Amino acid sequence: MILVDVMVPCLDKTYDFWLDENTEIRLVIEELTEVIGQKEKAPLAGNRRNLQLCDKIGKRVLLKNGTLYSEGIKMGGTLILL
Repeated sequence: MILVDVMVPCLDKTYDFWLDENTEIRLVIEELTEVIGQKEKAPLAGNRRNLQLCDKIGKRVLLKNGTLYSEGIKMGGTLILL
C-alpha cells in the first residue's frame, strides 16, 4: 500500500488515498470514482471508461492495464484523475 495525493480538477479538490500498488490502474480508477462520489454525495459525471489517471510528476497518462508499481508510482506521489 502506498499513500498518494489524487487531484480531481473537475472538483477543484485533492484527496489522500492509500492504494494497493499491485492493482490494475483501471480498477484503481473505478475505486477512486466510487469513493470520491460517495464523499461528495454525487457521482463523477461521464463514463468511467473515459477517465484517465495521470502521473503529475512524470507528466504522463498511466496505462490502464498496468499497475501503480509497474508505472513507477511511489509513496507520496501525486496523481491526476481526468
